[in-house]
Amino acid sequence: KTTVPLVDDNFGAMHILLNVIHGWTRRVPRQLDIQILTQVASLIDKYELHETTEIFTDMWFEAVRPALLQDHHQNLASRVFICWILQKPSEFNILTRKAILETDCGLENDGAPIPYWITSDIQSRREDIFMKVFSMLSDMLDRYDGSEQLCCHDRNCDPLALGKLMRGLKRNRLYPIPEPSTMEMSIEKLLSTVRSIDLSSYCGNHSRKAGRRFHTWDEGQIEGSPHMDEEIKNSLSRIQGQIHGLELHD
Repeated sequence: KTTVPLVDDNFGAMHILLNVIHGWTRRVPRQLDIQILTQVASLIDKYELHETTEIFTDMWFEAVRPALLQDHHQNLASRVFICWILQKPSEFNILTRKAILETDCGLENDGAPIPYWITSDIQSRREDIFMKVFSMLSDMLDRYDGSEQLCCHDRNCDPLALGKLMRGLKRNRLYPIPEPSTMEMSIEKLLSTVRSIDLSSYCGNHSRKAGRRFHTWDEGQIEGSPHMDEEIKNSLSRIQGQIHGLELHD
């Protein structure tokens, strides 16, 4: 008789898989919670049991799917891991987008053996989005601090708008513009913070130079010329609309 020690394997998860492998299907639970499914998924990957267990993993996944997609960050790494191992592209995309947009530091390790490429790509995308937001804000600061008068209605409008933006950014520790790699804030929080800054125009007009073509930081020339408040909010909406989760083939 040979004994094979499985020191690093979760006993409960291994017991479930052994029942599946030996065809003792009545002993196999029809539902698993996220914690035990994470352990089972880890062993499926370790011992390459994807095809052998597919009927049961599909059943387990459908049962736990509502819990996987709940709107909170608890066990987010485990939930992403389950979707990766079980090859669920739609849910994987949804959950990695949540990690990119809503968490303060990407995908925190909750014990799930997440591969490095997933955590790295999530953090890289977070930094890219921070860079887009900060580039837009830097461009806005430079243009309003330049020699050209942007508002044709009142010469006091431009410096007051610049002062409001700088004061609002300073109040939220976003000025001087920080490095994206140093940010410990969610993208969602950053967008909300910038949108909340009072940038209402001094002149009371929504357009600086109506009818002229002007250059925006990300879209080239367009008709009209909105004031700072509208321009920033439009830019943030475009950035947020471009945020997507990871694809399984990444």
